[in-house]
Amino acid sequence: MTEYWGHSYTWIGWDELGLWASSTAYLMLKGRLRCAQYPIPNMRIRSSANPGGAGHQWVKAYFRIDQHPMGGVIFDAPDDSGMRRLYVKSRLQDNKIGMFERSEIWAAYERHGLAAADQGLEGRRLERGGRRVLPRIQRCPYVAPIELPAHWTRFRAMDWGSAKPFSVGWYAVSDGELPQFPRGALIKYREWYGMVEGQPNTGLKMTATEVGRGIVSRGTKGEVLSYALLDPSAFAEDGGPSIARKLSKAGAVFRAADNKRVTQRGAMGGWDQVRGRLKGEVKPCSISFRRVRIQSGRFQLCNMTSRSRKM
Repeated sequence: MTEYWGHSYTWIGWDELGLWASSTAYLMLKGRLRCAQYPIPNMRIRSSANPGGAGHQWVKAYFRIDQHPMGGVIFDAPDDSGMRRLYVKSRLQDNKIGMFERSEIWAAYERHGLAAADQGLEGRRLERGGRRVLPRIQRCPYVAPIELPAHWTRFRAMDWGSAKPFSVGWYAVSDGELPQFPRGALIKYREWYGMVEGQPNTGLKMTATEVGRGIVSRGTKGEVLSYALLDPSAFAEDGGPSIARKLSKAGAVFRAADNKRVTQRGAMGGWDQVRGRLKGEVKPCSISFRRVRIQSGRFQLCNMTSRSRKM
Protein backbone atom coordinates (compact mmCIF):
# COMPACT_ATOMS: atom_id res chain seq x y z
CA MET A 1 0.00 0.00 0.00
CA THR A 2 2.99 2.33 0.29
CA GLU A 3 2.76 3.01 -3.45
CA TYR A 4 -0.24 5.25 -2.71
CA TRP A 5 1.59 7.50 -0.22
CA GLY A 6 1.50 11.10 -1.34
CA HIS A 7 -1.46 10.52 -3.66
CA SER A 8 -4.80 12.32 -3.49
CA TYR A 9 -8.19 11.10 -4.70
CA THR A 10 -11.71 12.50 -4.67
CA TRP A 11 -13.38 9.07 -5.01
CA ILE A 12 -12.14 5.70 -3.75
CA GLY A 13 -13.80 2.37 -4.46
CA TRP A 14 -13.22 -1.01 -2.77
CA ASP A 15 -14.45 -4.35 -4.03
CA GLU A 16 -14.78 -7.24 -1.54
CA LEU A 17 -13.60 -5.16 1.43
CA GLY A 18 -14.10 -8.13 3.75
CA LEU A 19 -11.15 -9.94 2.20
CA TRP A 20 -8.78 -7.53 3.95
CA ALA A 21 -7.94 -8.98 7.36
CA SER A 22 -7.63 -5.57 9.04
CA SER A 23 -8.70 -1.98 8.46
CA THR A 24 -5.08 -0.78 8.03
CA ALA A 25 -5.15 -0.48 4.23
CA TYR A 26 -8.65 1.02 4.22
CA LEU A 27 -7.72 3.70 6.74
CA MET A 28 -4.45 4.46 4.95
CA LEU A 29 -6.26 5.10 1.67
CA LYS A 30 -8.94 7.03 3.51
CA GLY A 31 -6.20 9.53 4.37
CA ARG A 32 -5.65 10.01 0.62
CA LEU A 33 -9.25 11.20 0.12
CA ARG A 34 -8.37 14.85 -0.38
CA CYS A 35 -7.97 17.60 -2.94
CA ALA A 36 -5.87 20.68 -2.30
CA GLN A 37 -6.53 22.27 -5.68
CA TYR A 38 -10.34 22.40 -5.78
CA PRO A 39 -13.00 22.54 -3.00
CA ILE A 40 -14.85 19.36 -3.90
CA PRO A 41 -17.80 18.94 -1.49
CA ASN A 42 -18.75 15.35 -2.21
CA MET A 43 -15.53 13.34 -1.90
CA ARG A 44 -16.45 9.82 -0.84
CA ILE A 45 -15.49 6.18 -0.45
CA ARG A 46 -17.67 3.34 -1.70
CA SER A 47 -17.14 -0.30 -0.76
CA SER A 48 -18.78 -3.62 -1.45
CA ALA A 49 -18.45 -6.75 0.67
CA ASN A 50 -20.00 -10.14 1.18
CA PRO A 51 -20.53 -11.87 4.54
CA GLY A 52 -17.53 -13.81 5.77
CA GLY A 53 -13.91 -13.28 4.86
CA ALA A 54 -10.90 -12.44 7.00
CA GLY A 55 -12.14 -8.92 7.67
CA HIS A 56 -15.73 -9.79 8.50
CA GLN A 57 -15.62 -8.51 12.07
CA TRP A 58 -13.90 -5.18 11.49
CA VAL A 59 -16.15 -4.33 8.55
CA LYS A 60 -19.21 -5.13 10.63
CA ALA A 61 -17.98 -2.97 13.52
CA TYR A 62 -16.78 -0.09 11.34
CA PHE A 63 -20.19 0.33 9.70
CA ARG A 64 -22.12 -0.58 12.91
CA ILE A 65 -24.00 -3.38 11.21
CA ASP A 66 -24.79 -4.93 14.61
CA GLN A 67 -26.61 -1.75 15.61
CA HIS A 68 -28.29 -1.18 12.23
CA PRO A 69 -28.75 -4.67 10.71
CA MET A 70 -31.30 -3.43 8.19
CA GLY A 71 -29.02 -0.61 7.07
CA GLY A 72 -30.08 2.81 5.85
CA VAL A 73 -28.89 4.74 8.92
CA ILE A 74 -26.37 7.53 8.35
CA PHE A 75 -24.16 8.28 11.35
CA ASP A 76 -21.18 10.52 12.06
CA ALA A 77 -17.80 8.81 12.13
CA PRO A 78 -16.41 8.68 15.70
CA ASP A 79 -12.89 9.59 14.53
CA ASP A 80 -13.53 13.36 14.28
CA SER A 81 -12.88 13.22 10.52
CA GLY A 82 -16.16 14.98 9.78
CA MET A 83 -17.18 12.12 7.51
CA ARG A 84 -20.37 10.10 7.79
CA ARG A 85 -20.93 6.39 7.29
CA LEU A 86 -23.79 4.34 5.89
CA TYR A 87 -24.39 0.62 5.52
CA VAL A 88 -26.74 -0.40 2.70
CA LYS A 89 -28.03 -3.94 3.05
CA SER A 90 -28.42 -5.85 -0.17
CA ARG A 91 -29.36 -9.40 -1.10
CA LEU A 92 -28.49 -11.54 -4.05
CA GLN A 93 -32.01 -11.33 -5.40
CA ASP A 94 -31.85 -7.52 -5.31
CA ASN A 95 -29.57 -7.71 -8.35
CA LYS A 96 -32.39 -8.25 -10.84
CA ILE A 97 -30.23 -7.94 -13.95
CA GLY A 98 -27.44 -10.16 -12.67
CA MET A 99 -29.81 -12.86 -11.43
CA PHE A 100 -31.67 -12.88 -14.70
CA GLU A 101 -28.53 -13.20 -16.78
CA ARG A 102 -26.67 -15.58 -14.43
CA SER A 103 -29.23 -17.95 -13.01
CA GLU A 104 -26.42 -20.42 -12.23
CA ILE A 105 -25.62 -18.26 -9.17
CA TRP A 106 -28.71 -19.69 -7.49
CA ALA A 107 -27.54 -23.23 -8.16
CA ALA A 108 -24.06 -22.40 -6.84
CA TYR A 109 -25.48 -21.19 -3.53
CA GLU A 110 -27.62 -24.27 -3.22
CA ARG A 111 -24.59 -26.50 -3.79
CA HIS A 112 -22.74 -24.76 -0.94
CA GLY A 113 -25.51 -25.61 1.49
CA LEU A 114 -28.00 -23.71 3.58
CA ALA A 115 -25.41 -21.67 5.49
CA ALA A 116 -24.01 -20.11 2.32
CA ALA A 117 -27.50 -19.51 0.97
CA ASP A 118 -28.59 -17.99 4.27
CA GLN A 119 -25.72 -15.50 4.17
CA GLY A 120 -25.64 -14.69 0.47
CA LEU A 121 -29.34 -14.69 -0.36
CA GLU A 122 -30.36 -12.74 2.71
CA GLY A 123 -27.27 -10.54 2.98
CA ARG A 124 -26.65 -11.56 6.58
CA ARG A 125 -23.46 -10.18 8.10
CA LEU A 126 -24.03 -11.41 11.62
CA GLU A 127 -22.17 -14.69 11.31
CA ARG A 128 -18.92 -16.05 9.94
CA GLY A 129 -17.13 -19.36 10.01
CA GLY A 130 -13.95 -20.23 11.85
CA ARG A 131 -15.17 -19.24 15.31
CA ARG A 132 -17.30 -20.87 17.99
CA VAL A 133 -20.76 -21.15 16.49
CA LEU A 134 -23.62 -20.90 18.93
CA PRO A 135 -27.06 -22.24 18.11
CA ARG A 136 -29.38 -19.91 16.25
CA ILE A 137 -32.62 -19.32 18.11
CA GLN A 138 -35.81 -18.16 16.45
CA ARG A 139 -36.82 -15.50 18.96
CA CYS A 140 -34.42 -12.63 19.55
CA PRO A 141 -33.20 -12.87 23.16
CA TYR A 142 -33.97 -9.22 23.91
CA VAL A 143 -36.75 -8.20 26.25
CA ALA A 144 -38.75 -5.02 26.63
CA PRO A 145 -37.79 -2.43 29.29
CA ILE A 146 -38.71 -3.63 32.75
CA GLU A 147 -37.72 -3.05 36.35
CA LEU A 148 -36.03 -6.15 37.73
CA PRO A 149 -36.88 -7.09 41.33
CA ALA A 150 -34.28 -5.76 43.76
CA HIS A 151 -34.11 -9.05 45.69
CA TRP A 152 -32.96 -11.07 42.69
CA THR A 153 -29.43 -12.42 42.92
CA ARG A 154 -27.06 -10.25 40.92
CA PHE A 155 -23.46 -10.87 40.05
CA ARG A 156 -20.66 -9.55 37.89
CA ALA A 157 -18.27 -11.52 35.68
CA MET A 158 -15.17 -10.38 33.86
CA ASP A 159 -12.59 -11.60 31.37
CA TRP A 160 -9.42 -9.51 31.50
CA GLY A 161 -7.71 -8.01 28.46
CA SER A 162 -5.47 -5.08 27.62
CA ALA A 163 -4.07 -5.37 24.10
CA LYS A 164 -7.13 -7.55 23.49
CA PRO A 165 -10.55 -6.35 24.72
CA PHE A 166 -11.68 -7.00 28.28
CA SER A 167 -15.32 -7.85 28.93
CA VAL A 168 -17.39 -7.10 32.01
CA GLY A 169 -20.99 -8.25 32.36
CA TRP A 170 -23.62 -7.65 35.04
CA TYR A 171 -26.25 -10.37 35.46
CA ALA A 172 -29.44 -11.03 37.40
CA VAL A 173 -30.86 -14.48 38.18
CA SER A 174 -34.63 -14.89 37.94
CA ASP A 175 -36.54 -16.58 40.76
CA GLY A 176 -39.59 -17.01 38.54
CA GLU A 177 -41.49 -14.06 39.98
CA LEU A 178 -41.83 -12.41 36.57
CA PRO A 179 -43.60 -14.74 34.13
CA GLN A 180 -41.43 -13.79 31.15
CA PHE A 181 -38.31 -15.04 32.94
CA PRO A 182 -38.28 -18.74 33.89
CA ARG A 183 -36.76 -19.58 37.25
CA GLY A 184 -32.98 -19.62 36.91
CA ALA A 185 -32.91 -17.46 33.75
CA LEU A 186 -29.87 -15.21 33.39
CA ILE A 187 -30.53 -11.61 32.39
CA LYS A 188 -27.53 -9.62 31.24
CA TYR A 189 -28.53 -6.06 31.98
CA ARG A 190 -25.24 -4.22 31.53
CA GLU A 191 -21.91 -4.72 29.78
CA TRP A 192 -18.61 -2.94 29.29
CA TYR A 193 -16.45 -4.16 26.44
CA GLY A 194 -12.99 -2.61 26.21
CA MET A 195 -12.61 -2.45 22.44
CA VAL A 196 -11.39 0.35 20.19
CA GLU A 197 -14.46 1.35 18.20
CA GLY A 198 -14.40 -0.06 14.69
CA GLN A 199 -11.43 -2.32 15.46
CA PRO A 200 -12.64 -5.72 16.69
CA ASN A 201 -10.23 -7.60 18.95
CA THR A 202 -8.20 -4.45 19.61
CA GLY A 203 -8.20 -3.52 23.27
CA LEU A 204 -8.17 -0.08 24.86
CA LYS A 205 -4.87 -0.81 26.64
CA MET A 206 -6.18 0.65 29.88
CA THR A 207 -4.40 -0.08 33.12
CA ALA A 208 -6.04 -2.35 35.68
CA THR A 209 -6.56 0.65 37.94
CA GLU A 210 -8.35 2.57 35.19
CA VAL A 211 -10.54 -0.43 34.38
CA GLY A 212 -11.36 -0.91 38.07
CA ARG A 213 -12.49 2.68 38.42
CA GLY A 214 -14.53 2.34 35.25
CA ILE A 215 -16.29 -0.74 36.61
CA VAL A 216 -17.16 1.03 39.85
CA SER A 217 -18.46 4.11 38.00
CA ARG A 218 -20.81 1.97 35.93
CA GLY A 219 -22.59 0.57 38.95
CA THR A 220 -25.81 2.14 40.21
CA LYS A 221 -26.65 3.43 43.66
CA GLY A 222 -28.10 0.71 45.87
CA GLU A 223 -27.08 -2.10 43.51
CA VAL A 224 -26.09 -5.17 45.55
CA LEU A 225 -23.92 -7.85 43.95
CA SER A 226 -23.81 -11.25 45.62
CA TYR A 227 -20.44 -12.05 44.07
CA ALA A 228 -18.07 -11.12 41.24
CA LEU A 229 -15.98 -13.56 39.21
CA LEU A 230 -12.81 -12.93 37.25
CA ASP A 231 -10.61 -14.97 34.92
CA PRO A 232 -8.24 -16.95 37.21
CA SER A 233 -5.20 -15.90 35.18
CA ALA A 234 -5.72 -12.33 36.41
CA PHE A 235 -4.75 -13.45 39.92
CA ALA A 236 -1.21 -14.43 38.92
CA GLU A 237 1.49 -12.39 40.61
CA ASP A 238 4.49 -12.33 38.29
CA GLY A 239 6.99 -9.92 39.76
CA GLY A 240 4.38 -7.55 41.17
CA PRO A 241 0.74 -7.10 42.22
CA SER A 242 -1.75 -9.13 40.19
CA ILE A 243 -4.37 -7.62 37.91
CA ALA A 244 -7.03 -8.73 40.39
CA ARG A 245 -5.28 -6.91 43.25
CA LYS A 246 -5.05 -3.69 41.24
CA LEU A 247 -8.74 -3.94 40.33
CA SER A 248 -9.56 -4.49 43.98
CA LYS A 249 -7.62 -1.41 45.09
CA ALA A 250 -9.68 0.60 42.62
CA GLY A 251 -12.87 -0.71 44.21
CA ALA A 252 -13.75 -3.58 41.85
CA VAL A 253 -13.40 -6.69 43.99
CA PHE A 254 -13.48 -10.13 42.35
CA ARG A 255 -12.84 -13.73 43.26
CA ALA A 256 -11.28 -16.26 40.94
CA ALA A 257 -13.69 -18.09 38.66
CA ASP A 258 -13.50 -21.85 38.25
CA ASN A 259 -13.02 -22.58 34.58
CA LYS A 260 -11.88 -26.17 34.92
CA ARG A 261 -13.47 -28.82 32.74
CA VAL A 262 -15.10 -31.64 34.70
CA THR A 263 -14.67 -34.59 32.38
CA GLN A 264 -16.31 -37.07 34.76
CA ARG A 265 -19.60 -35.19 34.45
CA GLY A 266 -19.49 -34.50 30.76
CA ALA A 267 -18.69 -31.31 28.87
CA MET A 268 -19.14 -28.51 31.38
CA GLY A 269 -16.99 -25.79 29.82
CA GLY A 270 -18.21 -22.23 29.63
CA TRP A 271 -19.19 -22.40 25.97
CA ASP A 272 -21.14 -25.58 26.62
CA GLN A 273 -23.09 -23.77 29.35
CA VAL A 274 -23.96 -20.92 26.99
CA ARG A 275 -24.98 -23.30 24.21
CA GLY A 276 -27.08 -25.28 26.64
CA ARG A 277 -28.93 -22.20 27.85
CA LEU A 278 -29.58 -21.03 24.31
CA LYS A 279 -31.03 -24.42 23.44
CA GLY A 280 -32.86 -24.79 26.74
CA GLU A 281 -30.89 -27.91 27.64
CA VAL A 282 -29.27 -26.75 30.91
CA LYS A 283 -30.96 -28.51 33.84
CA PRO A 284 -32.67 -27.82 36.15
CA CYS A 285 -32.93 -24.43 34.46
CA SER A 286 -34.14 -25.11 30.93
CA ILE A 287 -34.03 -21.47 29.93
CA SER A 288 -32.54 -19.11 27.40
CA PHE A 289 -29.66 -16.72 27.89
CA ARG A 290 -31.32 -13.33 27.79
CA ARG A 291 -30.18 -9.75 27.39
CA VAL A 292 -32.06 -6.56 28.04
CA ARG A 293 -32.46 -4.09 25.20
CA ILE A 294 -33.00 -0.93 27.20
CA GLN A 295 -31.25 2.35 26.59
CA SER A 296 -31.43 4.04 29.96
CA GLY A 297 -29.29 4.43 33.01
CA ARG A 298 -30.43 1.06 34.32
CA PHE A 299 -30.00 -1.22 31.34
CA GLN A 300 -27.93 -1.33 28.19
CA LEU A 301 -28.06 -2.84 24.73
CA CYS A 302 -25.28 -5.43 24.93
CA ASN A 303 -23.95 -5.11 21.39
CA MET A 304 -20.62 -6.75 22.11
CA THR A 305 -22.30 -9.79 23.61
CA SER A 306 -24.24 -10.14 20.38
CA ARG A 307 -21.06 -9.73 18.31
CA SER A 308 -19.11 -12.28 20.33
CA ARG A 309 -21.81 -14.93 20.36
CA LYS A 310 -22.79 -14.21 16.73
CA MET A 311 -26.55 -13.83 17.00
